[in-house]
Amino acid sequence: MSASASGEFCALAISRNPIGIDIERADGPIDLVALLEFAAVPWAVGLTTLPPKIGAFEARLAWTRLEACLKQTARGVHDHLVRGPADLMTGVGAVHILATLDWVCAVAQADNRVEIKTRLIDFGTLCDV
Repeated sequence: MSASASGEFCALAISRNPIGIDIERADGPIDLVALLEFAAVPWAVGLTTLPPKIGAFEARLAWTRLEACLKQTARGVHDHLVRGPADLMTGVGAVHILATLDWVCAVAQADNRVEIKTRLIDFGTLCDV
């Protein structure tokens, strides 16, 4: 099982095999373009050359993919920084991206078989918020 939350959005992935999931709000407060550049994430090269809004969206895609891959292989961002990007995809199977204008979500699973079901849930009706 893997879980992630960002603002009012959450994501949950359940599998018998190693799985990782990450979700990020599209309007998150962190400058992911700069963070990805610092972390030398291979699929985030060139983000600074894009128009700012497109670069920010592409950075959300790259960041959620990174987080999902690291969770699926039981590693963290620190491991990525220490081991380097060449080790990033070791042991990772398929990565699936879901995106709307409000959020971006990535799911990484070792056996390449993923069934994705989405649900919009108003958590205000489930608990006292």
